[in-house]
Amino acid sequence: QFGYNAAELIESKSSILKLIHPEDSERLLQFHTSSQSEEGVPAYSGEYRIVKMDGTLRWVEDRTREVFDSEGKILMHEGIIQDITERKKDREEIIKSQERYRVLASNIPGTSVFLIDRDLRYIVAQGTNFADWGMTSADFEGKTLSEVHLKNLNEIQPAVIRALLKNEIVQKNLVFRKRVYEITVRPINYGGEVEYALGILRDINEEYQAKENLKKNEEKYRRLVEESTEIIFSLAPDMTITYISPNVDQFLGYTSDMVIGKKLIDFLHEEDLNVFVEKSREEPDFFQKTQYHEFKLRHQKEYYRIFSSNGKLVSDEEGNQIYYTGIARDITKLKEAQKELFLAKEKAEQASIIKSQFLSIMSHEIRTPMNAVIGMAHLLIEDEPRPDQLENLRTLQFSAENLLGLINDILDYSKIDSGKVELEKVSFELNNVFNRILHSYSYQAREKSLDLLFESDPSLPKNLIGDPVRLGQIVNNLVSNAVKFTEQGSVKIRLSNEKEDKDTITIRFDFEDTGIGIPEEKLELVFEAFTQASAATTRKYGGTGLGLAIVKRLVELFGSKIKAYNRPEGGTRFTFSILFEKAKSNDTLSPKGNEDGYKFLQNTRILVAEDNLVNQIMIKKFLNKWGVGEVVIANDGNEAIAAFEMRDFDLILLDLQMPEKDGFQVAEFVRASPDSKKKNIPII
Repeated sequence: QFGYNAAELIESKSSILKLIHPEDSERLLQFHTSSQSEEGVPAYSGEYRIVKMDGTLRWVEDRTREVFDSEGKILMHEGIIQDITERKKDREEIIKSQERYRVLASNIPGTSVFLIDRDLRYIVAQGTNFADWGMTSADFEGKTLSEVHLKNLNEIQPAVIRALLKNEIVQKNLVFRKRVYEITVRPINYGGEVEYALGILRDINEEYQAKENLKKNEEKYRRLVEESTEIIFSLAPDMTITYISPNVDQFLGYTSDMVIGKKLIDFLHEEDLNVFVEKSREEPDFFQKTQYHEFKLRHQKEYYRIFSSNGKLVSDEEGNQIYYTGIARDITKLKEAQKELFLAKEKAEQASIIKSQFLSIMSHEIRTPMNAVIGMAHLLIEDEPRPDQLENLRTLQFSAENLLGLINDILDYSKIDSGKVELEKVSFELNNVFNRILHSYSYQAREKSLDLLFESDPSLPKNLIGDPVRLGQIVNNLVSNAVKFTEQGSVKIRLSNEKEDKDTITIRFDFEDTGIGIPEEKLELVFEAFTQASAATTRKYGGTGLGLAIVKRLVELFGSKIKAYNRPEGGTRFTFSILFEKAKSNDTLSPKGNEDGYKFLQNTRILVAEDNLVNQIMIKKFLNKWGVGEVVIANDGNEAIAAFEMRDFDLILLDLQMPEKDGFQVAEFVRASPDSKKKNIPII
């Protein structure tokens, strides 16, 4: 077999080591010199290379044992050598293939590779799919198809057999563990005979489902385009319609065949055509820059419908315009709705103006007689009436003041709601605002035995820049509520320095009471207009439910927000913070008061311009009671101007709304007087 003569080798007593490749002979020699095997047991079993007579190499498998004499000494070695060169090549190729397949499978996501021999046994099984199934290569390698595939053997085995027996490449889809896979099996040929089947298993579930869904939805998509509310179209550079979706007949009465091939300008309204032509002339790249358009198209029945389009100009690599494509939507009904909405908005604005004018008139007309009622009641009470009359007069005064308060709330809220309230910026003394309001509620607090407490941080500046009137309105409403809804305990107001710098200061205002409190779910609701915590509140305490709504709006005008909390010990706490500018000096616009009392008015002459007779009587009574030297009454603006020109006055009390000339016109006349003394007379 190897080219040597056996007899010659024996006769020459040649060493077998001479036949073995030098790299392998050293290893074999070491075995022979150190062997101590038992009799009858192979001492050596291994592979090595023999150098043939022609110099080529062959791999052999050697199984050798030692033969001993009666004394236990080694007599000889005997064994069998078998040529395994071809088998060795196949095995090396398989090992290389196994490693190659493992590397291939590990580098392709969603793919597994397997190698199956003719006994239908897995030699290699490697890939990410096995991990997804909760399995490893060990669950496959060394096992037959029937051992691994208990459920889907009939799907995979025929493909493998066809590859092994018929030398065919087989590709098919199979379902494993509720997912779809594509399996490709190809024969592996060694020495002209198919020894193995190589399989590639690829997870195509998403791809397969997408294709299936696409098939299912093709009809739906086609119908969607045809029945869509949008028309799909394409135009050539010369505005020829090259495509339009079949649903065009729903909107314009034409079939797509009637429209394709014609120019868009054949259907455009003349006004829109002129606009497009003009725009294109002014801006050559108008259609390239402008994506959205609005235009009217002629219906088959010779009327026009309004469309909006969203399109794009498509050009080739050289910048040549190929076509214009887009979608158009019929917005005729939307335009009609917008027109109706615009008209409704105009009507609403007119109604709002009328409402504002009405409330302005009502503000004057309602407050005027109410002021007269309250003023007369006050005068009658001061005239020392009988005890039985005093009780009636106080009831009258209380009811009138309550009614005026309700009217003021409604009119003030309307004014704030319409955005007509603007904050003033004047210098004022902060503590004076609170002391004046708290003093006015001291009588009610004493009647209920309530403690009315006021704490102000000593670090707060005495004078601030802001709107004391609107701040007073906030304070008045909150104190009024606190006193109204507290039967026992206290009402406490606290001012704290929250943040301060050189020119500004942020003051935190806290209003606490021990009253009835507010249900948790109503803490936000109480700031809504015409809303109170419950119907029982309205019945028991009265009111419009506008007080806190006005407070909220006014606090927002100051750039802040008010919050309401329930106190753990009972009652309610309202809190907000306002940023004020610091006053540059201690001078304020607050009145200083008059220590001289009535003497101050004894020598004064006052002009009263008032068209309401009741108001004339009431004002005159007050002024006379205060000891005014002379009171001149003017019934309208012209009379006021005539009186002003005839005599000198120290003060003018001027009604804004009067016949002939109103208060503004009278004031303008006074301020335009050439007499500097008369020109600067104080006007209230």
